[in-house]
Amino acid sequence: MQQLYHYNLFKRNCVTEIFSTIDKANINDKYIEEIEQLAHNNLIAFIPFGSFHSLSSNYSKQTLPSFRHQQLTKMYQQENNLLVYLREFNTLSARDYKFNDLDSAFLFLQMTTYGVAHYLVHSIYSLLQLLAFMVVSLYP
Repeated sequence: MQQLYHYNLFKRNCVTEIFSTIDKANINDKYIEEIEQLAHNNLIAFIPFGSFHSLSSNYSKQTLPSFRHQQLTKMYQQENNLLVYLREFNTLSARDYKFNDLDSAFLFLQMTTYGVAHYLVHSIYSLLQLLAFMVVSLYP
């Protein structure tokens, strides 16, 4: 396992693996090419802190809306705004949210608006988990 996935600060680290994966994927994108140019022009870009420094100081940063926000924008354009809001603000009826086992318990998708309710739901869920753990521990 160590021979297959060895680590080397200069030849095989997280940065070299990222660039290797990008090269193998053969992605033709102007942003990827710009990042590769920055990495190849910087002498220490293959070292994680060197790559971070090069990209954070030279790369033109761009903030993009999240996938969920993009989907909501489309829904608001195509459907009644009130219906979209009422359907999409919670995890129970949202079309674009799919629960997965690695998610923690939450009910509302907009924390800023429903912060108190979110914490209440999360607290109840945590208490139920604690009770379940205690029951399993006491009665094996």
